[in-house]
Amino acid sequence: MAQQSLNLSRSVSEIVTASAFSEEELLDALELCASDWQLQITGKKDFSIITLVRLAESLDFSVENLLLGKVDPSSIRKRHNPIGAAALPERYSNSSELVCRARTVLNIIKFTDEQFGRNFSTTLLRKLQLRREDFSKPERLIHPFIITDLLKTCVESGIHSNHMLAMGSQALAINRGTGVDNVLAACKTPRKVYETLIEQVIGLHYDRLYHYRFHHFTKDDVIAEVSPQKDIHDALKQRVVGTRETCLYKQGVTASFLGHIGMKPATIRESSCMYLGDRCCTYHLSWPKPRLESYTRTAQRPHDSGTLFRSS
Repeated sequence: MAQQSLNLSRSVSEIVTASAFSEEELLDALELCASDWQLQITGKKDFSIITLVRLAESLDFSVENLLLGKVDPSSIRKRHNPIGAAALPERYSNSSELVCRARTVLNIIKFTDEQFGRNFSTTLLRKLQLRREDFSKPERLIHPFIITDLLKTCVESGIHSNHMLAMGSQALAINRGTGVDNVLAACKTPRKVYETLIEQVIGLHYDRLYHYRFHHFTKDDVIAEVSPQKDIHDALKQRVVGTRETCLYKQGVTASFLGHIGMKPATIRESSCMYLGDRCCTYHLSWPKPRLESYTRTAQRPHDSGTLFRSS
């Protein structure tokens, strides 16, 4: 117990030093007098839980990670650096490994905001020492581990894996009014939507982590295959980046793209998953047979929130 208390004191000291708080700013944030703070930081008095909560809230991390010794002081130091250095933990900061876009995190946050409230989303982010402001621009390049860790944290926080499909469908709402929306809205058929995804959207606006292939098109279905980009996965020292939840999330995103031409999300049937040991993820996407040869974008576009999925 004494060793745990000592370790906690050291962690708090490192965090406070990294924050560059003045003593006045620190005491104001913690709502403490100087003498009480000195007793706690020197180990003469146990830290109160309210002190730890206030410190965590002031510097955007979780109390749970503090108690487990998982807070990265370098992230706090960067965030409070006056020259504005990138404020992400070292795990997410290697510039050569930034191969995904922030719009994916925006999808996740939008879903948790709407389903569980903003405080829930903020708590999720703090567990990874992240903030909403880190993802304010959808096109910002980010590390793929952010997405993996955030989805994993969602599950650990009680979000069922079945929610991942609906979470992915938020892509439609996030993309509204962006370049992605403009490009896909010009398509006339589902086939053209998915061909355009490969040619103009995925690599530029989503990620370079996976290889996407759509084939065996008919008027009412298509087969999609998603497999790892070997060179990038080798650089990350991962056979496959992500978890089973990543696959379910991708299904929701993939199905949602038909909304850009006024259609309901595609129905998805899964036949293989690289996160379960298969070579690739294989999705069979289908949609109602068309009455006309071409599609037009509907004025009301009522399907921003995808709920019509089936996965087996």
